Amino acid sequence: MRNIIIILIAVTLVLIGGYAWFFVQEMGRVDPSKEKEGPSVEVIEGDVFVRDVEKDLPAELPSEDQKDREDPVVRYPGSVMLSYRSGGQGVAFFTEVDYGTADSADEVVEWYKENYGENPMETATEEAIALSFPLEEKEVQDPSGEVHVFTGNLFVRITPGDYTNIMVRLREE
Repeated sequence: MRNIIIILIAVTLVLIGGYAWFFVQEMGRVDPSKEKEGPSVEVIEGDVFVRDVEKDLPAELPSEDQKDREDPVVRYPGSVMLSYRSGGQGVAFFTEVDYGTADSADEVVEWYKENYGENPMETATEEAIALSFPLEEKEVQDPSGEVHVFTGNLFVRITPGDYTNIMVRLREE
C-alpha cells in the first residue's frame, strides 16, 4: 500500500511539473500582434509536427472571422477568429486559435472563469494574462444554448491592446 501511495505521489508531481513547464513556456511567447510564423507545413509521415496556417494578426480588429474553421472550444461571445493552427506529435494533438474582441481583458478573463472553471492556474505579466484549465468532461454552453463537452488541457492567453487578443490552445491526448 505504501509503495502505491509513493508511486501515485511521484506520478502526480511529474504531471504537475510538465503542466507547469507548458504553462511557463506559453507565457514567454512573443506578443501575438508582433508574431509572425513561417509558411505552412504539412504532415509528411508519422510524428511530424503540423502547422496549418501562418499566424499574421491584423493591426485592427476586423468585423468578421478571418478563418473559416471549426472552433476547438466555445469561443468568447462576439469575438472574431483571427488565426488557426493545429498539429500533433505522437499521441498529443493541439488546436490553437487567436480571437479578437473589443471587450476588455478583464471581461474576457471573467467569462473564461465563469465558463471553464473558477479556479484556473493563472499567471499575469505586464503584457498578458494566462489561464490554464484542466478539462475532464467539462460541459460548456454556447450562446445558442447548445451544450458541448470538452476533455484535455485548455490554455488561454489574453493580451490587451488596440483590441483584446485571445489565444486559445486546446491540447488533447
